[in-house]
Amino acid sequence: MRAIRRTGRLARAAGALTAACTLALAVPALAAADCPSGPTTEAFAGLGDESAYTPVPGGSFEEGAPGWTLQGASIVEGNESFDVAGGSSSLEIAAGGEAVSPQICVSSSYPTFRFFDRAADQAAGPLIVSVRWPRSHGAEREKVVGVLDPASGWQASPALQLASALPLWMPGSTIMANLVFRPARDSGAWGIDDVYVDPYSR
Repeated sequence: MRAIRRTGRLARAAGALTAACTLALAVPALAAADCPSGPTTEAFAGLGDESAYTPVPGGSFEEGAPGWTLQGASIVEGNESFDVAGGSSSLEIAAGGEAVSPQICVSSSYPTFRFFDRAADQAAGPLIVSVRWPRSHGAEREKVVGVLDPASGWQASPALQLASALPLWMPGSTIMANLVFRPARDSGAWGIDDVYVDPYSR
């Protein structure tokens, strides 16, 4: 099974990087309503994961990257090789670049998220994956949930923390959050494709 690297110099560096986003300790903006439901698919069933997933808006990158915030990232030809959703495009993020998903509603019943990734060149180092959420006074906080080592070709990511990474302290509470993908600054480029969240707890 593919491992998530959480310790060591690079993980500490990633933590220091995201700590800069923690500007205060104010209570986050939480809501009590359920997240809206949407269509689901067993996108990773061919890899032994029979959980039902729902796609992150724009996360197939077949119509560009609507709703995503990109820095040093662009749509390129070439779909993830598992072909779970079809298509012919993916997102490539340069070293030092960043791709931020649209805000998605998360409750305690959204335990994890997964996607496909590849090291786009031989110089690639780790891909740092984070969850970002707003505080009630407008500042943001970010938590690293995975530091993925490169491998040859497209790979399915591990199931990364979602709800448990967020301050969902009260039963039934929800929060709006972004998924953040960032190659290490001294790394090479990375590709990502077909980003999904799991909306069911088990």
